[in-house]
Amino acid sequence: MRQFIAVLALVLAAVCGLMIGFAVSSRGADQVQVVPDPDEQRMYLERARAEHDAKVAWQPLHQYTFDGMEAMKAFRVCEGEWGIVDGQLVATGGKADNYRSILLAPCPAGPMRIEFDATLFPRADGRVGDIYLRLNADDTGSSAKGYGLFVARYFNQDSVCYKNNQPIARTEWSPIVPGQQHHIVAEWHTVHLRLWVDGKVVVDAWDRTNPIPVDPKKWIGLASYDTRLAVDNLVISAPKGK
Repeated sequence: MRQFIAVLALVLAAVCGLMIGFAVSSRGADQVQVVPDPDEQRMYLERARAEHDAKVAWQPLHQYTFDGMEAMKAFRVCEGEWGIVDGQLVATGGKADNYRSILLAPCPAGPMRIEFDATLFPRADGRVGDIYLRLNADDTGSSAKGYGLFVARYFNQDSVCYKNNQPIARTEWSPIVPGQQHHIVAEWHTVHLRLWVDGKVVVDAWDRTNPIPVDPKKWIGLASYDTRLAVDNLVISAPKGK
Protein backbone atom coordinates (compact mmCIF):
# COMPACT_ATOMS: atom_id res chain seq x y z
CA MET A 1 0.00 0.00 0.00
CA ARG A 2 2.81 2.35 0.94
CA GLN A 3 4.54 1.57 -2.34
CA PHE A 4 1.35 2.36 -4.25
CA ILE A 5 0.97 5.69 -2.42
CA ALA A 6 4.58 6.58 -3.20
CA VAL A 7 4.11 5.80 -6.90
CA LEU A 8 0.89 7.79 -6.96
CA ALA A 9 2.66 10.76 -5.37
CA LEU A 10 5.37 10.63 -8.01
CA VAL A 11 2.78 10.56 -10.80
CA LEU A 12 0.89 13.49 -9.33
CA ALA A 13 4.12 15.46 -8.94
CA ALA A 14 5.03 14.79 -12.57
CA VAL A 15 1.59 15.87 -13.76
CA CYS A 16 1.73 19.07 -11.69
CA GLY A 17 5.17 19.78 -13.09
CA LEU A 18 3.94 19.40 -16.63
CA MET A 19 0.98 21.71 -15.94
CA ILE A 20 3.19 24.36 -14.36
CA GLY A 21 5.66 24.12 -17.21
CA PHE A 22 2.89 24.47 -19.76
CA ALA A 23 1.50 27.52 -17.95
CA VAL A 24 4.92 29.17 -17.81
CA SER A 25 5.63 28.40 -21.47
CA SER A 26 2.19 29.75 -22.43
CA ARG A 27 2.81 32.98 -20.57
CA GLY A 28 6.19 33.23 -22.24
CA ALA A 29 4.57 32.83 -25.64
CA ASP A 30 2.17 35.65 -24.84
CA GLN A 31 5.07 37.89 -23.92
CA VAL A 32 6.97 37.30 -27.14
CA GLN A 33 6.81 40.52 -29.17
CA VAL A 34 5.47 39.96 -32.65
CA VAL A 35 6.88 42.49 -35.13
CA PRO A 36 4.74 43.11 -38.24
CA ASP A 37 6.44 42.62 -41.55
CA PRO A 38 7.61 46.13 -42.59
CA ASP A 39 7.07 45.52 -46.31
CA GLU A 40 3.52 44.35 -45.68
CA GLN A 41 2.83 47.34 -43.40
CA ARG A 42 4.16 49.68 -46.09
CA MET A 43 1.91 48.05 -48.68
CA TYR A 44 -1.19 48.59 -46.53
CA LEU A 45 -0.17 52.17 -45.79
CA GLU A 46 0.16 52.89 -49.51
CA ARG A 47 -3.24 51.31 -50.14
CA ALA A 48 -4.81 53.51 -47.45
CA ARG A 49 -3.20 56.61 -48.91
CA ALA A 50 -4.33 55.68 -52.42
CA GLU A 51 -7.94 56.05 -51.30
CA HIS A 52 -7.29 59.76 -50.85
CA ASP A 53 -4.50 60.58 -53.29
CA ALA A 54 -5.46 62.84 -56.16
CA LYS A 55 -2.79 61.26 -58.39
CA VAL A 56 -1.57 64.59 -59.71
CA ALA A 57 1.65 65.02 -61.68
CA TRP A 58 3.16 68.22 -60.27
CA GLN A 59 5.38 70.79 -61.91
CA PRO A 60 7.20 73.48 -59.91
CA LEU A 61 6.15 77.09 -60.40
CA HIS A 62 8.51 78.61 -57.82
CA GLN A 63 11.65 77.14 -56.27
CA TYR A 64 13.91 78.75 -53.67
CA THR A 65 17.05 77.49 -51.96
CA PHE A 66 17.82 80.90 -50.40
CA ASP A 67 21.44 80.96 -51.43
CA GLY A 68 21.23 84.71 -51.95
CA MET A 69 19.11 87.71 -50.98
CA GLU A 70 17.27 87.86 -54.33
CA ALA A 71 14.40 85.67 -53.10
CA MET A 72 13.25 88.36 -50.66
CA LYS A 73 12.26 90.53 -53.62
CA ALA A 74 9.50 88.06 -54.50
CA PHE A 75 8.05 87.97 -50.98
CA ARG A 76 5.96 90.39 -48.91
CA VAL A 77 6.61 90.65 -45.20
CA CYS A 78 3.35 91.28 -43.34
CA GLU A 79 4.20 90.79 -39.67
CA GLY A 80 7.45 90.58 -37.75
CA GLU A 81 10.93 90.52 -39.23
CA TRP A 82 12.08 88.14 -41.98
CA GLY A 83 15.36 87.75 -43.83
CA ILE A 84 17.81 85.36 -45.48
CA VAL A 85 20.17 84.01 -42.82
CA ASP A 86 22.78 81.32 -43.53
CA GLY A 87 21.01 80.18 -46.68
CA GLN A 88 17.54 79.99 -45.16
CA LEU A 89 14.43 82.16 -44.99
CA VAL A 90 14.10 83.04 -41.30
CA ALA A 91 11.47 84.73 -39.16
CA THR A 92 14.05 86.50 -37.02
CA GLY A 93 11.82 88.51 -34.70
CA GLY A 94 8.53 90.21 -34.01
CA LYS A 95 6.15 91.32 -31.29
CA ALA A 96 5.80 89.05 -28.29
CA ASP A 97 2.75 86.75 -28.38
CA ASN A 98 2.07 87.60 -31.99
CA TYR A 99 2.52 86.23 -35.50
CA ARG A 100 5.42 86.61 -37.88
CA SER A 101 3.95 86.25 -41.37
CA ILE A 102 5.10 86.51 -44.97
CA LEU A 103 3.47 86.12 -48.40
CA LEU A 104 5.37 83.66 -50.59
CA ALA A 105 3.60 83.65 -53.98
CA PRO A 106 0.22 84.21 -55.63
CA CYS A 107 -2.09 81.21 -55.51
CA PRO A 108 -2.03 79.07 -58.67
CA ALA A 109 -5.35 78.91 -60.52
CA GLY A 110 -6.29 75.46 -59.22
CA PRO A 111 -4.74 72.63 -57.17
CA MET A 112 -1.47 73.45 -55.47
CA ARG A 113 1.33 71.80 -53.54
CA ILE A 114 3.70 73.60 -51.16
CA GLU A 115 6.72 71.88 -49.67
CA PHE A 116 9.74 72.99 -47.70
CA ASP A 117 12.08 72.11 -44.87
CA ALA A 118 11.31 73.89 -41.61
CA THR A 119 12.92 74.28 -38.19
CA LEU A 120 11.20 75.89 -35.20
CA PHE A 121 13.73 77.09 -32.63
CA PRO A 122 12.53 77.00 -29.01
CA ARG A 123 11.98 80.14 -27.02
CA ALA A 124 13.65 80.68 -23.66
CA ASP A 125 10.84 78.70 -22.02
CA GLY A 126 11.43 75.78 -24.40
CA ARG A 127 8.19 76.22 -26.34
CA VAL A 128 7.57 76.55 -30.08
CA GLY A 129 4.43 77.78 -31.77
CA ASP A 130 2.97 77.22 -35.23
CA ILE A 131 4.08 76.42 -38.71
CA TYR A 132 1.05 78.03 -40.34
CA LEU A 133 0.32 77.94 -44.08
CA ARG A 134 -2.26 80.50 -45.21
CA LEU A 135 -4.13 79.75 -48.44
CA ASN A 136 -6.09 82.49 -50.25
CA ALA A 137 -4.41 85.01 -47.96
CA ASP A 138 -5.14 88.67 -48.61
CA ASP A 139 -2.56 91.45 -48.99
CA THR A 140 -2.27 91.79 -45.19
CA GLY A 141 -1.39 88.10 -44.85
CA SER A 142 -4.74 87.14 -43.32
CA SER A 143 -6.50 83.93 -44.36
CA ALA A 144 -9.70 84.84 -42.50
CA LYS A 145 -11.50 84.28 -45.83
CA GLY A 146 -9.46 81.28 -46.87
CA TYR A 147 -7.92 78.11 -45.47
CA GLY A 148 -5.18 77.67 -42.90
CA LEU A 149 -3.09 74.57 -42.27
CA PHE A 150 -1.28 74.39 -38.94
CA VAL A 151 1.15 72.09 -37.23
CA ALA A 152 2.65 72.80 -33.77
CA ARG A 153 -0.34 75.01 -32.95
CA TYR A 154 -0.97 76.15 -29.38
CA PHE A 155 2.69 75.65 -28.54
CA ASN A 156 3.03 72.26 -30.23
CA GLN A 157 -0.22 70.70 -29.04
CA ASP A 158 -2.09 69.90 -32.26
CA SER A 159 -2.43 70.03 -36.05
CA VAL A 160 -5.45 71.76 -37.60
CA CYS A 161 -7.17 72.86 -40.82
CA TYR A 162 -9.09 76.14 -40.61
CA LYS A 163 -11.72 77.57 -42.94
CA ASN A 164 -12.63 81.22 -42.50
CA ASN A 165 -10.86 81.17 -39.12
CA GLN A 166 -12.93 78.19 -37.91
CA PRO A 167 -11.45 74.69 -37.42
CA ILE A 168 -12.85 72.00 -39.74
CA ALA A 169 -10.34 69.20 -38.98
CA ARG A 170 -8.06 68.63 -36.01
CA THR A 171 -5.73 66.05 -34.49
CA GLU A 172 -4.34 66.29 -30.98
CA TRP A 173 -0.86 65.51 -32.21
CA SER A 174 2.11 67.46 -33.47
CA PRO A 175 5.35 65.65 -34.40
CA ILE A 176 7.44 68.83 -34.44
CA VAL A 177 10.63 68.57 -32.37
CA PRO A 178 12.05 71.99 -31.36
CA GLY A 179 15.36 72.64 -33.06
CA GLN A 180 14.98 69.73 -35.50
CA GLN A 181 14.42 70.18 -39.24
CA HIS A 182 11.20 68.65 -40.62
CA HIS A 183 9.91 68.26 -44.18
CA ILE A 184 6.53 69.93 -44.60
CA VAL A 185 4.13 69.28 -47.51
CA ALA A 186 0.68 70.77 -48.05
CA GLU A 187 -1.81 70.15 -50.87
CA TRP A 188 -5.09 71.83 -51.73
CA HIS A 189 -7.34 70.06 -54.25
CA THR A 190 -10.63 71.99 -54.42
CA VAL A 191 -12.43 70.20 -51.53
CA HIS A 192 -9.49 68.29 -50.08
CA LEU A 193 -6.65 69.70 -47.99
CA ARG A 194 -3.77 67.70 -46.49
CA LEU A 195 -0.69 68.44 -44.46
CA TRP A 196 2.29 66.08 -44.11
CA VAL A 197 5.24 66.21 -41.72
CA ASP A 198 8.18 63.98 -42.61
CA GLY A 199 6.02 61.84 -44.89
CA LYS A 200 3.16 61.34 -42.39
CA VAL A 201 -0.27 62.92 -42.83
CA VAL A 202 -1.06 65.04 -39.76
CA VAL A 203 -4.19 66.76 -41.15
CA ASP A 204 -6.65 65.36 -43.70
CA ALA A 205 -9.63 67.66 -44.29
CA TRP A 206 -12.57 67.44 -46.70
CA ASP A 207 -14.75 70.49 -47.31
CA ARG A 208 -17.45 69.23 -49.66
CA THR A 209 -20.10 71.76 -48.57
CA ASN A 210 -19.47 75.25 -49.98
CA PRO A 211 -15.71 74.91 -50.48
CA ILE A 212 -13.69 78.09 -50.92
CA PRO A 213 -12.51 78.44 -54.55
CA VAL A 214 -8.89 79.23 -55.28
CA ASP A 215 -8.42 82.93 -56.00
CA PRO A 216 -5.31 83.64 -58.15
CA LYS A 217 -5.46 87.26 -56.95
CA LYS A 218 -4.69 86.07 -53.44
CA TRP A 219 -1.61 84.58 -51.85
CA ILE A 220 0.10 81.62 -50.28
CA GLY A 221 1.32 82.83 -46.91
CA LEU A 222 3.47 81.42 -44.13
CA ALA A 223 3.55 82.32 -40.45
CA SER A 224 4.89 81.26 -37.08
CA TYR A 225 3.67 82.33 -33.66
CA ASP A 226 6.24 84.10 -31.49
CA THR A 227 8.87 81.58 -32.64
CA ARG A 228 11.99 81.75 -34.78
CA LEU A 229 11.19 79.74 -37.92
CA ALA A 230 13.80 78.77 -40.54
CA VAL A 231 12.71 77.58 -43.99
CA ASP A 232 14.73 76.01 -46.81
CA ASN A 233 14.14 74.29 -50.16
CA LEU A 234 10.77 75.88 -50.81
CA VAL A 235 8.85 74.55 -53.84
CA ILE A 236 5.38 75.67 -54.93
CA SER A 237 3.82 73.48 -57.63
CA ALA A 238 0.72 73.16 -59.78
CA PRO A 239 -0.50 70.25 -61.95
CA LYS A 240 1.40 69.78 -65.18
CA GLY A 241 -0.14 71.66 -68.07
CA LYS A 242 -1.87 74.20 -65.83
